Amino acid sequence: MPQVPVTLHGKTFNINCPEGEESHILKLADYVNEKISVVAPKCKAMSENTLLSFTLLAAASDVAELRNKVANLEKNSGYSMPSAVRSEKIEVSGDTSQDDLMHEKIRMAIQDIKNLADELSTH
Repeated sequence: MPQVPVTLHGKTFNINCPEGEESHILKLADYVNEKISVVAPKCKAMSENTLLSFTLLAAASDVAELRNKVANLEKNSGYSMPSAVRSEKIEVSGDTSQDDLMHEKIRMAIQDIKNLADELSTH
């Protein structure tokens, strides 16, 4: 499985990803960095963990907005989104450090955003 070096807020992480998904992971990192650049000026005196928490909330807000749009599309079109895309439950199994857990939650939130954006672009 390939590893992609991703830099988020000046720190580089090696992210495992399926073969062929490298450019997608880099685009997602760009999205996260864009969110960080919006949130960071408002969090100057806060810790990096707080900054990343607020960034995650900003991304979650985007997900919620997209989910609302999807719900409206479903309501108006009769099409139903697969439940895996709609799920808000995040499960991580195994012995995982707090950093790995946070990265996994961010990765899953970003994947939700991508799935919803892809679905919206087809309607």
